[in-house]
Amino acid sequence: MRPSGRSPTPLAQHPGTFGGSLVEVGRIVGPHGVRGEVRLQPHNPNSATLTNVERITLRGGEPGLEQTHRVLAARRHGRFVLLRLEGVESVEQAEELVGWALCVRRDELSPPRAHEAYYIELLGSTVELDTGEALGVVREIFSTGSNDVLIVDSSEREYLVPFIADVIVRVDAARRLVVIHRIPGLLDP
Repeated sequence: MRPSGRSPTPLAQHPGTFGGSLVEVGRIVGPHGVRGEVRLQPHNPNSATLTNVERITLRGGEPGLEQTHRVLAARRHGRFVLLRLEGVESVEQAEELVGWALCVRRDELSPPRAHEAYYIELLGSTVELDTGEALGVVREIFSTGSNDVLIVDSSEREYLVPFIADVIVRVDAARRLVVIHRIPGLLDP
């Protein structure tokens, strides 16, 4: 992720594990056809990750429930990715997977380019002003279509911080730190 206007975001803002072995990259939203193919809504439609992995892990149903599948075929279909998974051979089996999270191993993601970070690396990061004042912690990230927005929780309130070059001074994913510049109106209630 890089401030708006410079490049697409490498991965989505949705939950997953970072530092662990699996990262959520999308959700199954429906079956496609009658032979068990599933339609996946990727968190980042620009990512090629889903068309390049051999195995995926699905998480859903009851808490802690996981299934691992070999990917037999993957192709783009508009904003979706259509997947044929080993062991999913009917529309009924595909329908049972609707709502499940699709995860890949962290080491299967391409490394972010210079001045980029995955959303998942920013969740839980400390946000501080370029004056050194602590603001809060990144709880969530969402896209408005024109730019991404960090939802930052402080002890007093929630802040919406646009992820744009005028505001973001520095992102240090390794230190889990985002430094921002206060522009007029940014932190007003």
